[in-house]
Amino acid sequence: MRHWLFLFIAFAYLSSAFIQFDFTKDYRISGLRIDFPRVLSGDEPHYLAMVNSLVSEGDLRLLNNYESAMRGESCATGENHRGKWTDTRIHYFDENNRDVTLDIFFVNGSRRPGKEGVDVSVYNQVAIPPFGMPVFVSLFAWPFEGSCGVESVAVLLSVVVGLFGLWFLFLTLQELVPEKTALLVTFVCAFGTPFWFYARSLYPQVYIAAITMAAFYLVVQRKWLLLPAILLGFGYLTRYPFVLVIGLFWLYVAKTRSVRDLIKFSVPLVCSELVLLAYNYSTFGTVFAISQSFSVGDPWTNLPLLFIHPLYGLLVFVPVAVFMLAGMRSWLRSRGALLGTSILIVNILFYSLWANQGGSYATRYLLDNMLLLFVPVGVWLSRAKGPGRFPFIALAAYGIILNSFAGLFPALVIGRSPWEIAGFVIVHVFRILRNFFKVFGGM
Repeated sequence: MRHWLFLFIAFAYLSSAFIQFDFTKDYRISGLRIDFPRVLSGDEPHYLAMVNSLVSEGDLRLLNNYESAMRGESCATGENHRGKWTDTRIHYFDENNRDVTLDIFFVNGSRRPGKEGVDVSVYNQVAIPPFGMPVFVSLFAWPFEGSCGVESVAVLLSVVVGLFGLWFLFLTLQELVPEKTALLVTFVCAFGTPFWFYARSLYPQVYIAAITMAAFYLVVQRKWLLLPAILLGFGYLTRYPFVLVIGLFWLYVAKTRSVRDLIKFSVPLVCSELVLLAYNYSTFGTVFAISQSFSVGDPWTNLPLLFIHPLYGLLVFVPVAVFMLAGMRSWLRSRGALLGTSILIVNILFYSLWANQGGSYATRYLLDNMLLLFVPVGVWLSRAKGPGRFPFIALAAYGIILNSFAGLFPALVIGRSPWEIAGFVIVHVFRILRNFFKVFGGM
């Protein structure tokens, strides 16, 4: 039965990646079609620019990639952005290693008055996003150098990584609950959360969620060390705050394994740090500078909003997450549950400190833990009896309807709350369905 479930999830995830939208010059949706996977918006074009720069030139000097895309000469930032203006994710440093970006540009990427003629190519260019995911993608995308095939490979690779993450969630649940419960909870996670939306996109959160879930299963259930450490080191190079999660894994191994095992576990982690230090030194001339800064927000305001904000609140888009708390007590009796609980708590507290709460669709930052938080949900569900399951079924159905629509039609949900999405669908449902069936009718 498990194989049929994952074949269905894989079919849904992969096929949805080929449902594409047409856009006007000002990015208004003008049509629907079946085409190769494309990136949409947000940080996706910028990660893709990094991948294309690595594939074609072997560096992360992105200015020429952005400019060629805006002139319509390449799809370095994606086919949907070819020939259109887009902001950049580049910082410029002078010979004194001073960041001069905001001296020349506004925050939105447009030039300040009087700075239109400044030649920024003379400055040291630094790509803002971490380089881990783009480097990994470029290893698979290089045969498509110079074509839009790089874009399709990048998106499809994200889908594959997401599927692996769901598989490790199922394997973890299977150690704790009956197989039928594990399959049901995996299904709800796959279709009843924003995971589908982001798995068919080019965001690092899917990689981090899959790495966290895989490392948790391999370290706790299989007692492996080397492979999960390599995965965790890659996660660190993909998102720098992931070092907090790595620290928790390190403490768990230090407590439960021998000193020799701890050293074996630590070697890949030290190597990943050395890679980052070498990158910083080659880029900035010092090992202590990083490309992505951290802006502190108000945790007293952000913490509740992480759960209830209409645009990105966890419980607004994934209401079954409330059963995470209900299942936590029972889960804590299991091996490694304290590690899992600590990861969830540390990430929630960290992102409550982050000034920027993310954009795009739903709870983007908490997606880092979307797979892991369904482990206590599964534990609770395995112990719920009769009528006690009805609230779960109702909330899961709501999440599946909302997030499956987002997975199929991502361009229609970006920056919208669930009720805005519902209103949009009610108004446009006939036009959407007409276009959808027109696409499939012409195949």
